[in-house]
Amino acid sequence: MTRPGPNRRTFLKTMGASAAGLSATGSAAAGERLRSTPTTPAPEIHWRERQDGQRSFFLDPLEGERPLADEPLFGRCLAPLARGVGEYRFAAGRTELAPAHPLVAGCCYDFTWTYFPEEQELPTGAVVAFSIPRTWTQPRTDSPAAAGFVSISRSGGGPCRVQLTHNGNMTWWVVVTVVEKPEPADGWIRVDYGRASIQRFPQNWFGNWRNSMRTAVDTAGNGEYAFVRAAKTNKPVIRSAPPARFHVAAPAVARPGETIEIRAAAVDYCDNPAWPPPEGEVFAAAADDPFTPIASAVVSPENGGPVKLQVQVPEGVDHFSIIVSNRKDMLRGETAATVLDAGGDALKVYFGDIHAKTMLSDGLNTPTEFFEHSRDVALIDFAAIADHNHAEASRLEGPFRMQMADETYAQIQKACEAFNEPGRFVTIQGFEQNWIQEYPGHRNVYFRDVCPGLFRGKTLDELYAYLEGHKALVVPHHHLIWGCRPHLGNPEYERIIEMYSMHCSSEVRGTPINDGATTASKRESGISAREILDKGPRVGFIAASDNHHGAPGLSARPSRFTNIPYQGGLAAVLVPELSREAVFDAMYERRCYATTGARIYLDFRLDGRLMGSELKVTRGTAIPYDITVSGTDRIAKIELIRTSREGTVRTHDGKCFVRVCGELPFHESSWTYVRVTQTDRQMAWSSPIWVDVT
Repeated sequence: MTRPGPNRRTFLKTMGASAAGLSATGSAAAGERLRSTPTTPAPEIHWRERQDGQRSFFLDPLEGERPLADEPLFGRCLAPLARGVGEYRFAAGRTELAPAHPLVAGCCYDFTWTYFPEEQELPTGAVVAFSIPRTWTQPRTDSPAAAGFVSISRSGGGPCRVQLTHNGNMTWWVVVTVVEKPEPADGWIRVDYGRASIQRFPQNWFGNWRNSMRTAVDTAGNGEYAFVRAAKTNKPVIRSAPPARFHVAAPAVARPGETIEIRAAAVDYCDNPAWPPPEGEVFAAAADDPFTPIASAVVSPENGGPVKLQVQVPEGVDHFSIIVSNRKDMLRGETAATVLDAGGDALKVYFGDIHAKTMLSDGLNTPTEFFEHSRDVALIDFAAIADHNHAEASRLEGPFRMQMADETYAQIQKACEAFNEPGRFVTIQGFEQNWIQEYPGHRNVYFRDVCPGLFRGKTLDELYAYLEGHKALVVPHHHLIWGCRPHLGNPEYERIIEMYSMHCSSEVRGTPINDGATTASKRESGISAREILDKGPRVGFIAASDNHHGAPGLSARPSRFTNIPYQGGLAAVLVPELSREAVFDAMYERRCYATTGARIYLDFRLDGRLMGSELKVTRGTAIPYDITVSGTDRIAKIELIRTSREGTVRTHDGKCFVRVCGELPFHESSWTYVRVTQTDRQMAWSSPIWVDVT
C-alpha cells in the first residue's frame, strides 16, 4: 500500500478519517468495477470525545467488556468496617473450588465453586454471592459457548435466579438467589464458570480486605451479608509460567575498556519470574557478532538470583548492546544500549520504581519479596515501597483500620534498610498518603534519610509541620484523573510529579494511554502535567508502576485491579553514584525523567545545562539544545514540547541511537521538555528546563 504523504495524513486526521479506511473504501470500489467478491468494510475506528470538542484515539485494555450493575455489597457491608462502623459477620458453611491443583498465570480453565450451607438451610429469598477477581474473564450468562459462561445448579435441582455484578475495578460477583423452595442445610449451590482466563501474575495469598475471593451469604435477603470464613473457603494457588525469555540489564553509561556486569533474569510470557527456573549454560555476545560468546555462566535452581556475566566495553563506538542466550537457544534477551562516556566525566543513569505495593496494604508479597523482585527479577537499581497509609491496610477478616499501624510500617522500614546496598541496589523510605483535606488525590512521601514514622494528620498544614526538619519529597500521581487537585505550592517538598504509571499518562489531555472513555473514575477530571507547568510550579517528571501485586519494575498487566492495566513506568535519575542520597538529590534537583517502562537513555540540555535547570537570558536569545537518545527500539519521533507548543525535531529513520542539536530562540519566559516515542509505543519524557527572559 502506498503511504500517504504528510499533508494528506494531516488532512485525513482533520477530517476524522484514516488513510487505511479510505484505502479500504477505494479497494472495495475497484473490486466492484472488476465484479469481484465484495470486501468486508473496515471496522469503524473508535475515538474519545474530549471536553474541548476534539477527538483522540486511546488504547483500551477493557475493550469488549459488557456493562454490569454495581454490586452494593462491598459499599454496604465491607467499606464501613475500616471507619469503625459495623462488624464483620461470619456465615456458616464452606466453599470448595475446583480445580484444586496449582494454576498457571494467564491460562484458561473450567472452574466450579460449590457452597455447602452445612449448619442451616437457605430459605426462599436467601442470597449467596461468589466473588471473582476482576482480572479474570468477565462472567456472562448469555452464550454457553463463550468464555466466562456461568451456569448455576442446586443439590435438589431447585431453581434459582442469578445476577452478575461488579465492584468497580476490584471484583466480579455472581449473585445467586434461592427461589421457590429452600436449599437444605446438607445441600449445595454450585457455580460453573467455563473457559475463563485467569490473572496474569502469580498469587498464593488472598488475605486483602478489598479483593479476596470470598463467599457472602444473606439468609434474609435484605442486603445484610455474612461471610464464609477464609479457613473454610478454598482459594487457588497461581504460579508463574515456564521461562519465555531473558530480561537483561546493563549499565546505561560506561567508559571504553572497562569491565561491566550484565545481569539476566528468566521471566515467563507475562514478565513474571519464571517457574521452574532454567538450567544450563548461558552466554553473552555482542549484538553485532551474536555467534561469538564473550562471557558465559552456568545456572541452576540452586544458584538463585539473576545470571551475572562480566564483559569488556568496546572502544571506538558511541553505544553498544549485549545479547544473552542459553545454549539451547530457547531463551534470549538483549540489553538496552549502553552509551559510552569517552571523557569519563558523564553522570550515570540509573532506573528505579519508587511506587508499588506489598501485602501490607492492598498489594501482594512481603517487603522482602518486593525488594528481591526489584533487584533480582526487574533488575532495577533503586526502589521504594509506597504502601497505603489508609484503609487499604485492612485485612480480610480484620483488623480494619483507616491508617497503617506503626508496627506494620516498621516491617517495611526494616526491609528497606536491609536491602539498601550502595553501589549495587538502593532503597528509599516512604509511603502513600491517600487523603489530605481539600486536596483530592493521592501523593507519595519520600525521605532522603529515614522516615520519622507515618503521618497521622489530616490537613496540608499538618503535613508540612510533620515534614519540617526533614529532607523530603511529596509527589502527586495519576493527577489527570479522579478529580485530583495536587498541592504544588511549596517548592521545599513539592518538586516532581509522577506523570505516568500503570493507571495512565497524565502528560496531556486526550492521551492515548488512558481508558477514561470506558472507565468513569478515570475521566480526565484532574489536571495534566502541561497544565501544571502552565500554572507556574516548576516540577520535574518521574514515572512508576503503582503495581499492586508486589512486582515493581517489571510485571504482568493488568495488576490486581483493572484500573491499572498499562505497563509500569520507571524513573530515571542522572547521578554521580548509586546511593540513596544521590538518587534522592537527583529527584529533588529534577535531574530525572520518566519512561513507560523501557530503559530509554535520554539526555536533554539547553546551553549545556541539564534537565531540571533554570536559565536566564535576554529577549531574543537563541539557545543551543542537545538531545541524545538511546532507545530500546527504533525511535519513531523526538519532540520538543515548549509551553504547550510541540515541535518534532527527529522523525523515524530506523535508528535506535540518535543525537540531535540545534537552537531555540526565546522571546518570552517558557518551559521546555523532550518527549521520545518509539515504534513499539514506549515513551520517555525529560524533566523540563525553564528559561526566564529578561
